[in-house]
Amino acid sequence: LQALYFIPPLRRRLVAHVCDHEFCLSCELGFLFHMLDLARNESRTSTCQATNFVRAFKQIPEANQLGLLAVDDSMPKSSLHPPTLLARVEAFHRFLVEQLHKESEEANTKLIEPLFGADLVSRNQCQKSAHSQTFKAKAFTFDLSYQPNAALTQSPKKEATGDRDGETGGN
Repeated sequence: LQALYFIPPLRRRLVAHVCDHEFCLSCELGFLFHMLDLARNESRTSTCQATNFVRAFKQIPEANQLGLLAVDDSMPKSSLHPPTLLARVEAFHRFLVEQLHKESEEANTKLIEPLFGADLVSRNQCQKSAHSQTFKAKAFTFDLSYQPNAALTQSPKKEATGDRDGETGGN
């Protein structure tokens, strides 16, 4: 949520967003961003809680179906491989961007599309008949595939005692 706060056009539009839906994430995110603006402009240190946002977030059935509300102890026991924190953060971001887009479309505004939207063209061609079909779509997030960094997945190793050149003592 804090990363989204630092996208000025998104922040301005969400702070200005007003609607009459009871559990609107755009409204709650706009309120949270407004509170962050107030806290940032105060001379004393203050904190902001996302309580209203979380309350609205919990009311969206898709969030629960995607496992975004589950915490470590409440993860489904049937899952052999519970999602990693990274996978949950990616799923949360994807869900939030899609939900904000859906809410902005309902309000007839283009909030997410100009900031996050990318036009995709997919072309399928039959090898036998050479018949092809082209599909156009809009994507807001992309899954990146990368090899895990071994240094990040291994625990830190204890350094051997010795001098700075890596030589061990003992003459």
